[in-house]
Amino acid sequence: MRHLIFPLADALRVLERGEPWGTIPVQLTQKWEDLDDEIRQTHLGLDIEREKVIELEHAEAADRLTLLLQEAPLANASLQLLMDHFFTDLEEGSPLYKAIAGIFPDSEFPERSPHADLSDGALTHPMLEHVQGRPLAELARNVMACLLAEGGTSPLNSIPLGKMMGHSPAVLNGDILCLLVGGQGVILMPDILYQAFRIEGHDGTKPNDENRIEMGREAAKAIAFETDADIVQAFTRADAFQARLCRDMHAVLTLTRGKKCPKWVQNDMFHVLEREAMKQVFAERLYDRLDSLSGAMAHVIRIAAEGDIHPSLQKAANEILNNAELYTGTLLTFASEAEARHQ
Repeated sequence: MRHLIFPLADALRVLERGEPWGTIPVQLTQKWEDLDDEIRQTHLGLDIEREKVIELEHAEAADRLTLLLQEAPLANASLQLLMDHFFTDLEEGSPLYKAIAGIFPDSEFPERSPHADLSDGALTHPMLEHVQGRPLAELARNVMACLLAEGGTSPLNSIPLGKMMGHSPAVLNGDILCLLVGGQGVILMPDILYQAFRIEGHDGTKPNDENRIEMGREAAKAIAFETDADIVQAFTRADAFQARLCRDMHAVLTLTRGKKCPKWVQNDMFHVLEREAMKQVFAERLYDRLDSLSGAMAHVIRIAAEGDIHPSLQKAANEILNNAELYTGTLLTFASEAEARHQ
């Protein structure tokens, strides 16, 4: 099993373009727990079988890539363009340039045409126009092997490689889902947001969502605070966490309106309700001193102290957990109000 991560923002851009499948940058990770907080907050994760990944620098990659090129002829042009861009950016005389030059007969690097018009998509190295199928796959594999040997990084995000290969039956059927170089590359997957999960809080097991509210209350009760200011700070952190997830959920639900709600969005809603339960416990500790509170957080603390769920969250939970197709935008309302409170 391979562990992949990808930016949620990039997946949303795929949806905004109306593409039925995603071509977005991904990278391998060894352990979910090794990722830093920023990655956990901004990326989604995916577990896929090893055989569904093509690592272009490996020897067997040429065979699997050849099959893709045969099934989706337009992918040849896409891979030619990738090689062309890569050769154009190489610094002549560099160790990488010399290593790649050794791939070609008589160690002659492909000549660059002085007349190529990049604006019309023409190749700057005309010899690539005659390299297709197996020879093109082998060329790509050898170039990527040289690239990694010289400490380079994946160039796969530089062109829409997946858009051409997405027509391949192997991709459409889910037999091949990812192209990587050195652990980084692009993912080719229909409905990418429906296959992924939120990395934050992911422990490799299916969360028992129904228990999250009670889990939140118990976790909050176990926290020891020295001052009221510490309690307010904990309340504010929980409020900010909710706002971030609400904004993400709103973006997804708006772009997938009329479709089934992704499972991780439902999980996010339970995470938000879990934090709401924690906020209620924090607010209850301040109950006898509510009149002394002031500032932007005072009002929501008073609401939480009464044991009430914020109205926007209550409505959003009913929509998401029962029929997300009827989502009315209430998550954005909560996120905007919360972000204003934190300024």
